[in-house]
Amino acid sequence: MVTSAEVSIDGLDETLRNLRKIGVEAVDLKQINFEAGLIVARKADPPVDDGDMATTLRVAKATNKAKVTVGTKTKGFYSTFIEYGTIKLDANPFLLEAKNESLPEIYDHYEKGIDDLISRYNLN
Repeated sequence: MVTSAEVSIDGLDETLRNLRKIGVEAVDLKQINFEAGLIVARKADPPVDDGDMATTLRVAKATNKAKVTVGTKTKGFYSTFIEYGTIKLDANPFLLEAKNESLPEIYDHYEKGIDDLISRYNLN
């Protein structure tokens, strides 16, 4: 099991899709999304364990979203149980809290990043 946090901003998918259509390179879109994911990852504070969760914290490079994951099938697989809780374990939504805490900074990042892409590609 893998716990993930994805950043959803109304209109972002359409904006990124339109930027690709008018010539913005996928690598540039991946970079802007990766940087947004880093904002969340830096604020994520996984509970102290034997280090498995912290060492599996990853930021994806995707063209259509920012995505941060914790855990793999073999290391930190229990991150989902910690994030969402179980019958016997209260939820500790460390990744969701990091995402929510990061939203103002992420909005600013996308606004600046998209403006920079528009300037760099002479789209204004």
